[in-house]
Amino acid sequence: MKFTLRIFAITCLLVIANSCLDSSGNSNNSDILNSKFDLVRINNEYSIELPSFMEVSDDLNDDASLQYQNIFKEVYVIVIDENKEEFKEVFIDLGDYDDSVSMVKNYKDIQLSFLKEAVEVNSVTELESSIINGLPFEIVEVDGKSEEVEVVYNIAYVDGKDKVYMIMAWTEKRRNEKNKALFQKIIKSFKVSNRSKGIKKEAS
Repeated sequence: MKFTLRIFAITCLLVIANSCLDSSGNSNNSDILNSKFDLVRINNEYSIELPSFMEVSDDLNDDASLQYQNIFKEVYVIVIDENKEEFKEVFIDLGDYDDSVSMVKNYKDIQLSFLKEAVEVNSVTELESSIINGLPFEIVEVDGKSEEVEVVYNIAYVDGKDKVYMIMAWTEKRRNEKNKALFQKIIKSFKVSNRSKGIKKEAS
């Protein structure tokens, strides 16, 4: 299993480390949705649209297939993908898979249980359960705290053909209202595709 508890420790620590970079208030997110967006394609699997002000990162999570950030605006996005059948087999063996609900709901519930063990979760808000770009999505907003820093995660769990995907976007709680619509736009742009190879960034 690619997913481990360290994802949440790393993301929270990163927010703590970078919060001091923006203490002067130089970053202005008021027109964040009017930014230019780029289409990012990963391997031969999926694409997602990200604002041009975000840059590739390599230290958010070692197992993520996509990592982007802007440390000054304090916005971070990763995508983690896992083999669907392997995931199901592991959690059936552990007795944690519920055959009465969908794969994507199982994935959401199991991943949320990991999150609750790793950070202090104040609330989980179910935002949407729907089909987006032909894929079953479960989207939640998680209000949490780690190392005394309040963080809000916008998380989408997606059921693909052969894999399940977790799209995680986060920021400090004080910036959530500015970034909420941005995160939803990013999440809902996610598409599974068989047309691309390697990592490419194109203007949309």
